[in-house]
Amino acid sequence: MSLSGLFRDSPFNVQNHYLKAETADVFFICGKNEMNERIPAHKILLAGSTNVFEKMFYGTLCEGDEVVIADATPNGFRQFLHYFYVNDMQFSLEFIDELMYLAKKYLLDSYFAECCEFLMQQTEPKGILIAYEQSIRFELAELKKKMETLIAANGTVLCSEYFTDINRDFLKQIIQIPVVRIEQSKSVFDGCIQWAQANCKRANIDGSVMQNVRDQLGDCFQQIEFSSMTSYHLTECVEKFGDLFTAQELQRVVSIISARCTIPSVGRKSEYEISKQTDIRVEVKEGSQTELQFIPKKRMLLNAFTMSQCSGFGSDGGEEGYFVSVAKILTDDNKKRFLHTEFFPFDHGYALREDIVLEPNSTYSIHIQFLSNASYFGRQISHSADCPIEILPVTNSNFIASLNLKSIAIN
Repeated sequence: MSLSGLFRDSPFNVQNHYLKAETADVFFICGKNEMNERIPAHKILLAGSTNVFEKMFYGTLCEGDEVVIADATPNGFRQFLHYFYVNDMQFSLEFIDELMYLAKKYLLDSYFAECCEFLMQQTEPKGILIAYEQSIRFELAELKKKMETLIAANGTVLCSEYFTDINRDFLKQIIQIPVVRIEQSKSVFDGCIQWAQANCKRANIDGSVMQNVRDQLGDCFQQIEFSSMTSYHLTECVEKFGDLFTAQELQRVVSIISARCTIPSVGRKSEYEISKQTDIRVEVKEGSQTELQFIPKKRMLLNAFTMSQCSGFGSDGGEEGYFVSVAKILTDDNKKRFLHTEFFPFDHGYALREDIVLEPNSTYSIHIQFLSNASYFGRQISHSADCPIEILPVTNSNFIASLNLKSIAIN
Protein backbone atom coordinates (compact mmCIF):
# COMPACT_ATOMS: atom_id res chain seq x y z
CA MET A 1 0.00 0.00 0.00
CA SER A 2 1.27 3.52 -0.79
CA LEU A 3 1.42 6.27 1.81
CA SER A 4 -1.36 8.11 -0.02
CA GLY A 5 -3.77 5.86 1.84
CA LEU A 6 -2.32 6.89 5.18
CA PHE A 7 -2.75 10.57 4.40
CA ARG A 8 -6.26 10.19 2.97
CA ASP A 9 -7.99 11.90 5.92
CA SER A 10 -5.14 14.31 6.63
CA PRO A 11 -5.15 18.01 5.68
CA PHE A 12 -1.99 17.14 3.75
CA ASN A 13 -3.37 15.96 0.42
CA VAL A 14 -0.74 13.65 -1.10
CA GLN A 15 -2.30 13.66 -4.55
CA ASN A 16 -1.85 17.42 -4.84
CA HIS A 17 1.92 16.97 -4.47
CA TYR A 18 2.33 14.50 -7.32
CA LEU A 19 5.10 15.93 -9.57
CA LYS A 20 5.08 19.17 -7.55
CA ALA A 21 8.61 20.58 -7.60
CA GLU A 22 7.93 23.27 -4.96
CA THR A 23 7.50 20.72 -2.12
CA ALA A 24 9.79 17.98 -3.49
CA ASP A 25 12.96 17.01 -1.62
CA VAL A 26 14.37 14.64 -4.25
CA PHE A 27 14.59 14.73 -8.04
CA PHE A 28 15.00 11.70 -10.28
CA ILE A 29 17.06 12.33 -13.41
CA CYS A 30 15.55 10.14 -16.15
CA GLY A 31 16.38 9.79 -19.82
CA LYS A 32 19.61 9.98 -21.75
CA ASN A 33 21.94 12.85 -22.61
CA GLU A 34 20.17 16.08 -23.51
CA MET A 35 16.76 14.33 -23.40
CA ASN A 36 16.84 13.73 -19.64
CA GLU A 37 14.39 15.34 -17.24
CA ARG A 38 14.28 16.13 -13.51
CA ILE A 39 11.20 14.51 -12.00
CA PRO A 40 10.22 15.71 -8.50
CA ALA A 41 9.23 13.36 -5.66
CA HIS A 42 9.09 13.13 -1.87
CA LYS A 43 11.49 10.88 0.01
CA ILE A 44 9.27 10.02 2.97
CA LEU A 45 6.43 8.97 0.70
CA LEU A 46 8.61 6.62 -1.34
CA ALA A 47 10.50 5.27 1.66
CA GLY A 48 7.26 4.32 3.37
CA SER A 49 6.28 2.08 0.45
CA THR A 50 9.38 -0.04 -0.07
CA ASN A 51 12.58 -0.91 1.80
CA VAL A 52 14.64 -0.14 -1.28
CA PHE A 53 13.72 3.55 -1.20
CA GLU A 54 14.04 3.62 2.61
CA LYS A 55 17.66 2.43 2.39
CA MET A 56 18.29 4.71 -0.58
CA PHE A 57 17.21 7.84 1.29
CA TYR A 58 17.76 7.03 4.98
CA GLY A 59 20.34 4.25 4.99
CA THR A 60 24.06 4.48 5.73
CA LEU A 61 24.83 5.04 2.03
CA CYS A 62 21.90 7.31 1.35
CA GLU A 63 21.49 9.16 -1.95
CA GLY A 64 21.49 12.93 -2.19
CA ASP A 65 18.75 15.15 -3.49
CA GLU A 66 19.23 13.94 -7.07
CA VAL A 67 19.04 10.31 -8.16
CA VAL A 68 19.98 9.22 -11.68
CA ILE A 69 17.67 6.57 -13.14
CA ALA A 70 19.35 5.63 -16.40
CA ASP A 71 17.08 2.65 -17.12
CA ALA A 72 13.75 4.50 -17.32
CA THR A 73 12.21 7.10 -19.60
CA PRO A 74 10.76 10.29 -18.10
CA ASN A 75 7.19 9.39 -19.06
CA GLY A 76 7.56 5.83 -17.82
CA PHE A 77 8.97 6.92 -14.47
CA ARG A 78 6.24 9.53 -14.04
CA GLN A 79 3.65 6.80 -14.50
CA PHE A 80 5.53 4.65 -11.99
CA LEU A 81 5.51 7.48 -9.39
CA HIS A 82 1.76 7.82 -9.84
CA TYR A 83 1.41 4.63 -7.77
CA PHE A 84 2.84 6.30 -4.65
CA TYR A 85 0.60 9.36 -4.75
CA VAL A 86 -2.75 8.08 -6.04
CA ASN A 87 -4.61 5.03 -4.78
CA ASP A 88 -5.76 3.76 -8.17
CA MET A 89 -3.37 1.95 -10.48
CA GLN A 90 -2.50 3.56 -13.80
CA PHE A 91 -1.12 1.39 -16.58
CA SER A 92 -0.57 1.73 -20.31
CA LEU A 93 0.76 -0.71 -22.88
CA GLU A 94 3.33 1.89 -23.95
CA PHE A 95 5.15 1.77 -20.61
CA ILE A 96 4.16 -1.58 -19.11
CA ASP A 97 7.62 -3.05 -19.70
CA GLU A 98 9.23 -0.19 -17.74
CA LEU A 99 6.64 -0.39 -14.98
CA MET A 100 7.20 -4.11 -14.47
CA TYR A 101 10.96 -3.65 -14.51
CA LEU A 102 10.78 -0.82 -11.96
CA ALA A 103 8.41 -2.83 -9.77
CA LYS A 104 10.95 -5.65 -9.70
CA LYS A 105 13.86 -3.28 -9.15
CA TYR A 106 12.22 -1.61 -6.15
CA LEU A 107 10.62 -4.80 -4.77
CA LEU A 108 7.01 -3.70 -5.18
CA ASP A 109 5.39 -7.13 -5.39
CA SER A 110 1.81 -5.91 -5.23
CA TYR A 111 2.44 -3.39 -8.01
CA PHE A 112 4.06 -6.07 -10.16
CA ALA A 113 1.06 -8.34 -9.57
CA GLU A 114 -1.28 -5.56 -10.73
CA CYS A 115 0.82 -5.16 -13.89
CA CYS A 116 0.44 -8.89 -14.56
CA GLU A 117 -3.32 -8.71 -14.03
CA PHE A 118 -3.50 -5.78 -16.47
CA LEU A 119 -1.73 -7.88 -19.10
CA MET A 120 -3.95 -10.91 -18.43
CA GLN A 121 -6.94 -8.82 -19.54
CA GLN A 122 -5.51 -8.02 -22.97
CA THR A 123 -7.57 -9.26 -25.92
CA GLU A 124 -6.46 -7.04 -28.82
CA PRO A 125 -3.47 -8.00 -31.03
CA LYS A 126 -1.08 -5.33 -29.71
CA GLY A 127 -1.90 -6.08 -26.08
CA ILE A 128 -1.63 -9.83 -26.62
CA LEU A 129 1.83 -9.51 -28.18
CA ILE A 130 3.10 -7.13 -25.50
CA ALA A 131 1.74 -9.41 -22.78
CA TYR A 132 3.40 -12.43 -24.40
CA GLU A 133 6.73 -10.61 -24.64
CA GLN A 134 6.61 -9.67 -20.94
CA SER A 135 5.62 -13.22 -19.97
CA ILE A 136 8.84 -14.43 -21.59
CA ARG A 137 10.95 -11.63 -20.10
CA PHE A 138 9.76 -12.23 -16.53
CA GLU A 139 9.11 -15.98 -16.84
CA LEU A 140 5.38 -15.73 -16.10
CA ALA A 141 4.05 -19.20 -16.96
CA GLU A 142 0.33 -18.52 -16.49
CA LEU A 143 0.40 -15.34 -18.56
CA LYS A 144 2.50 -17.05 -21.22
CA LYS A 145 0.05 -19.96 -21.57
CA LYS A 146 -2.94 -17.65 -21.87
CA MET A 147 -1.34 -15.45 -24.52
CA GLU A 148 -0.20 -18.48 -26.53
CA THR A 149 -3.78 -19.75 -26.51
CA LEU A 150 -5.07 -16.36 -27.69
CA ILE A 151 -2.50 -16.17 -30.49
CA ALA A 152 -3.35 -19.69 -31.62
CA ALA A 153 -7.07 -18.87 -31.64
CA ASN A 154 -6.74 -15.54 -33.45
CA GLY A 155 -4.69 -15.46 -36.64
CA THR A 156 -5.19 -11.69 -37.03
CA VAL A 157 -2.63 -11.19 -34.24
CA LEU A 158 0.07 -12.35 -36.67
CA CYS A 159 -1.00 -9.87 -39.35
CA SER A 160 -1.49 -6.86 -37.09
CA GLU A 161 0.36 -3.58 -37.46
CA TYR A 162 2.23 -4.08 -34.18
CA PHE A 163 3.43 -7.52 -35.29
CA THR A 164 5.35 -5.97 -38.20
CA ASP A 165 7.36 -3.84 -35.74
CA ILE A 166 8.71 -6.60 -33.49
CA ASN A 167 12.34 -7.75 -33.70
CA ARG A 168 13.41 -11.00 -35.34
CA ASP A 169 14.13 -12.83 -32.09
CA PHE A 170 10.60 -12.17 -30.82
CA LEU A 171 9.17 -13.11 -34.22
CA LYS A 172 10.91 -16.46 -33.99
CA GLN A 173 9.63 -17.07 -30.47
CA ILE A 174 6.06 -16.42 -31.59
CA ILE A 175 6.09 -18.63 -34.67
CA GLN A 176 7.73 -21.42 -32.69
CA ILE A 177 4.74 -21.69 -30.35
CA PRO A 178 3.74 -25.29 -31.16
CA VAL A 179 -0.03 -24.81 -31.52
CA VAL A 180 0.43 -21.55 -33.43
CA ARG A 181 2.77 -23.24 -35.93
CA ILE A 182 0.12 -25.85 -36.67
CA GLU A 183 -3.25 -24.17 -36.22
CA GLN A 184 -2.25 -20.81 -37.73
CA SER A 185 0.31 -21.95 -40.30
CA LYS A 186 -1.13 -19.81 -43.12
CA SER A 187 -1.36 -16.77 -40.81
CA VAL A 188 2.24 -17.45 -39.74
CA PHE A 189 3.29 -17.37 -43.39
CA ASP A 190 1.32 -14.19 -44.17
CA GLY A 191 2.57 -12.51 -41.00
CA CYS A 192 6.19 -13.38 -41.78
CA ILE A 193 5.86 -11.92 -45.29
CA GLN A 194 4.38 -8.68 -43.97
CA TRP A 195 7.02 -8.50 -41.24
CA ALA A 196 9.87 -9.04 -43.71
CA GLN A 197 8.53 -6.49 -46.20
CA ALA A 198 8.15 -3.93 -43.40
CA ASN A 199 11.75 -4.68 -42.39
CA CYS A 200 12.85 -4.14 -45.98
CA LYS A 201 11.15 -0.76 -45.96
CA ARG A 202 12.90 0.20 -42.73
CA ALA A 203 16.22 -0.87 -44.25
CA ASN A 204 15.43 1.05 -47.46
CA ILE A 205 15.63 -2.03 -49.69
CA ASP A 206 13.12 -3.40 -52.20
CA GLY A 207 10.54 -5.58 -50.43
CA SER A 208 9.14 -6.86 -53.72
CA VAL A 209 12.36 -8.79 -54.38
CA MET A 210 11.84 -12.20 -52.81
CA GLN A 211 15.52 -12.72 -52.04
CA ASN A 212 15.43 -9.58 -49.87
CA VAL A 213 12.34 -10.90 -48.08
CA ARG A 214 14.03 -14.27 -47.55
CA ASP A 215 17.17 -12.58 -46.21
CA GLN A 216 15.14 -10.61 -43.67
CA LEU A 217 13.40 -13.76 -42.43
CA GLY A 218 16.60 -15.77 -42.06
CA ASP A 219 15.96 -19.10 -40.34
CA CYS A 220 12.43 -18.03 -39.40
CA PHE A 221 11.30 -19.28 -42.79
CA GLN A 222 12.22 -22.84 -41.79
CA GLN A 223 9.82 -22.59 -38.83
CA ILE A 224 6.75 -22.28 -41.09
CA GLU A 225 4.79 -25.55 -41.02
CA PHE A 226 3.67 -25.91 -44.64
CA SER A 227 2.46 -29.48 -44.07
CA SER A 228 -0.34 -28.19 -41.83
CA MET A 229 -1.76 -25.89 -44.51
CA THR A 230 -4.62 -26.94 -46.74
CA SER A 231 -3.81 -27.59 -50.40
CA TYR A 232 -5.61 -24.38 -51.33
CA HIS A 233 -3.43 -22.31 -49.00
CA LEU A 234 -0.27 -24.06 -50.14
CA THR A 235 -1.11 -23.35 -53.77
CA GLU A 236 -1.85 -19.73 -52.91
CA CYS A 237 1.54 -19.33 -51.20
CA VAL A 238 3.41 -20.72 -54.19
CA GLU A 239 1.40 -18.72 -56.75
CA LYS A 240 2.05 -15.42 -54.97
CA PHE A 241 5.54 -16.01 -53.60
CA GLY A 242 7.04 -18.81 -55.67
CA ASP A 243 10.43 -17.09 -55.93
CA LEU A 244 10.68 -17.17 -52.14
CA PHE A 245 11.18 -20.95 -52.18
CA THR A 246 14.25 -22.93 -53.16
CA ALA A 247 13.84 -25.71 -55.73
CA GLN A 248 14.02 -28.32 -52.96
CA GLU A 249 11.34 -26.52 -50.93
CA LEU A 250 9.05 -26.29 -53.95
CA GLN A 251 9.49 -30.02 -54.52
CA ARG A 252 8.43 -30.66 -50.94
CA VAL A 253 5.32 -28.48 -51.36
CA VAL A 254 4.40 -30.33 -54.54
CA SER A 255 4.80 -33.64 -52.72
CA ILE A 256 2.48 -32.48 -49.95
CA ILE A 257 -0.19 -31.33 -52.38
CA SER A 258 0.02 -34.48 -54.49
CA ALA A 259 -0.43 -36.60 -51.37
CA ARG A 260 -3.71 -34.84 -50.61
CA CYS A 261 -7.08 -35.94 -51.87
CA THR A 262 -7.45 -35.02 -55.55
CA ILE A 263 -8.74 -38.45 -56.59
CA PRO A 264 -12.40 -39.50 -56.31
CA SER A 265 -13.18 -42.30 -53.88
CA VAL A 266 -15.77 -45.00 -54.22
CA GLY A 267 -18.03 -46.46 -51.56
CA ARG A 268 -18.18 -45.45 -47.95
CA LYS A 269 -15.23 -45.08 -45.72
CA SER A 270 -14.35 -48.16 -43.69
CA GLU A 271 -13.01 -48.17 -40.16
CA TYR A 272 -10.37 -50.82 -39.66
CA GLU A 273 -9.49 -51.82 -36.11
CA ILE A 274 -5.74 -52.20 -35.89
CA SER A 275 -5.39 -52.87 -32.16
CA LYS A 276 -7.36 -54.13 -29.19
CA GLN A 277 -7.83 -52.31 -25.93
CA THR A 278 -6.26 -53.62 -22.72
CA ASP A 279 -7.33 -52.93 -19.15
CA ILE A 280 -4.01 -51.24 -18.36
CA ARG A 281 -3.90 -47.48 -18.00
CA VAL A 282 -0.92 -45.88 -19.74
CA GLU A 283 0.21 -42.45 -18.59
CA VAL A 284 2.06 -40.16 -20.98
CA LYS A 285 3.99 -37.00 -20.19
CA GLU A 286 4.10 -33.74 -22.04
CA GLY A 287 6.53 -33.97 -24.95
CA SER A 288 6.44 -37.77 -25.22
CA GLN A 289 6.04 -39.30 -28.68
CA THR A 290 4.62 -42.42 -30.28
CA GLU A 291 4.46 -43.76 -33.83
CA LEU A 292 2.53 -46.15 -36.02
CA GLN A 293 4.25 -47.44 -39.19
CA PHE A 294 2.33 -49.36 -41.85
CA ILE A 295 2.33 -50.39 -45.51
CA PRO A 296 -0.91 -50.18 -47.58
CA LYS A 297 -1.71 -53.26 -49.61
CA LYS A 298 -3.61 -51.22 -52.21
CA ARG A 299 -4.15 -47.61 -53.22
CA MET A 300 -6.54 -45.82 -50.86
CA LEU A 301 -7.28 -42.65 -48.92
CA LEU A 302 -6.57 -42.02 -45.26
CA ASN A 303 -9.19 -39.61 -43.92
CA ALA A 304 -9.54 -40.22 -40.17
CA PHE A 305 -8.33 -42.23 -37.19
CA THR A 306 -9.48 -43.02 -33.67
CA MET A 307 -7.55 -43.07 -30.43
CA SER A 308 -7.91 -45.18 -27.32
CA GLN A 309 -10.09 -43.79 -24.53
CA CYS A 310 -8.27 -40.90 -22.87
CA SER A 311 -8.65 -38.69 -19.83
CA GLY A 312 -6.33 -35.68 -19.70
CA PHE A 313 -4.91 -34.86 -16.33
CA GLY A 314 -2.80 -31.85 -17.19
CA SER A 315 -3.41 -28.97 -14.79
CA ASP A 316 -1.08 -26.29 -16.17
CA GLY A 317 -3.76 -24.57 -18.23
CA GLY A 318 -2.05 -25.41 -21.51
CA GLU A 319 -3.36 -27.14 -24.60
CA GLU A 320 -4.67 -30.61 -23.82
CA GLY A 321 -4.08 -32.49 -27.02
CA TYR A 322 -1.39 -33.56 -29.43
CA PHE A 323 0.13 -33.07 -32.85
CA VAL A 324 -0.37 -35.73 -35.47
CA SER A 325 1.99 -35.87 -38.45
CA VAL A 326 1.55 -38.21 -41.40
CA ALA A 327 4.76 -38.96 -43.28
CA LYS A 328 5.94 -41.13 -46.13
CA ILE A 329 9.18 -42.98 -45.33
CA LEU A 330 11.50 -42.85 -48.32
CA THR A 331 13.06 -46.15 -49.26
CA ASP A 332 16.39 -44.79 -50.49
CA ASP A 333 17.52 -43.10 -47.26
CA ASN A 334 14.79 -44.04 -44.78
CA LYS A 335 14.02 -40.36 -44.22
CA LYS A 336 10.50 -39.08 -43.60
CA ARG A 337 8.70 -36.77 -45.99
CA PHE A 338 6.01 -35.12 -43.90
CA LEU A 339 2.74 -34.85 -45.78
CA HIS A 340 0.39 -33.51 -43.14
CA THR A 341 0.58 -32.06 -39.63
CA GLU A 342 -2.43 -31.18 -37.49
CA PHE A 343 -3.33 -30.41 -33.89
CA PHE A 344 -6.07 -32.44 -32.19
CA PRO A 345 -7.56 -31.83 -28.75
CA PHE A 346 -8.05 -34.83 -26.47
CA ASP A 347 -11.01 -36.73 -27.88
CA HIS A 348 -11.79 -40.09 -29.42
CA GLY A 349 -12.20 -39.70 -33.19
CA TYR A 350 -10.55 -37.33 -35.63
CA ALA A 351 -11.03 -36.41 -39.27
CA LEU A 352 -8.05 -34.99 -41.13
CA ARG A 353 -8.45 -31.60 -42.78
CA GLU A 354 -7.77 -33.26 -46.12
CA ASP A 355 -7.63 -36.88 -47.19
CA ILE A 356 -4.18 -38.33 -47.87
CA VAL A 357 -3.47 -40.62 -50.82
CA LEU A 358 -1.71 -43.83 -49.76
CA GLU A 359 0.25 -45.62 -52.45
CA PRO A 360 0.51 -49.44 -52.29
CA ASN A 361 3.75 -50.98 -51.00
CA SER A 362 4.97 -47.64 -49.64
CA THR A 363 5.76 -47.16 -45.96
CA TYR A 364 3.84 -44.54 -44.01
CA SER A 365 4.10 -43.20 -40.48
CA ILE A 366 1.54 -41.62 -38.17
CA HIS A 367 3.58 -39.75 -35.59
CA ILE A 368 2.01 -38.37 -32.40
CA GLN A 369 3.54 -35.84 -30.03
CA PHE A 370 1.66 -35.21 -26.78
CA LEU A 371 1.35 -31.60 -25.63
CA SER A 372 0.35 -32.30 -22.04
CA ASN A 373 0.09 -35.10 -19.54
CA ALA A 374 -2.67 -37.63 -20.17
CA SER A 375 -3.87 -41.11 -19.30
CA TYR A 376 -5.01 -43.76 -21.82
CA PHE A 377 -6.16 -47.32 -21.91
CA GLY A 378 -3.27 -49.18 -23.53
CA ARG A 379 -3.64 -50.90 -26.92
CA GLN A 380 -2.11 -54.02 -28.41
CA ILE A 381 -1.66 -54.55 -32.14
CA SER A 382 -4.38 -56.85 -33.47
CA HIS A 383 -3.62 -58.41 -36.84
CA SER A 384 -6.75 -58.65 -38.98
CA ALA A 385 -6.90 -60.55 -42.24
CA ASP A 386 -9.28 -58.09 -43.87
CA CYS A 387 -7.29 -54.98 -42.89
CA PRO A 388 -5.80 -53.47 -46.09
CA ILE A 389 -2.61 -52.38 -44.32
CA GLU A 390 0.33 -54.20 -42.81
CA ILE A 391 1.48 -52.93 -39.41
CA LEU A 392 5.28 -52.92 -39.17
CA PRO A 393 7.09 -54.40 -36.14
CA VAL A 394 8.81 -51.08 -35.40
CA THR A 395 5.47 -49.61 -34.35
CA ASN A 396 5.48 -48.51 -30.72
CA SER A 397 2.05 -46.91 -30.52
CA ASN A 398 -0.14 -48.09 -27.66
CA PHE A 399 -2.84 -45.54 -28.45
CA ILE A 400 -4.14 -45.63 -32.05
CA ALA A 401 -7.22 -47.84 -32.21
CA SER A 402 -8.35 -47.69 -35.84
CA LEU A 403 -7.86 -46.05 -39.23
CA ASN A 404 -10.59 -44.81 -41.55
CA LEU A 405 -9.78 -45.66 -45.16
CA LYS A 406 -11.51 -45.24 -48.52
CA SER A 407 -11.00 -47.07 -51.77
CA ILE A 408 -9.88 -45.01 -54.77
CA ALA A 409 -11.73 -45.13 -58.05
CA ILE A 410 -9.75 -46.69 -60.90
CA ASN A 411 -10.26 -44.90 -64.22
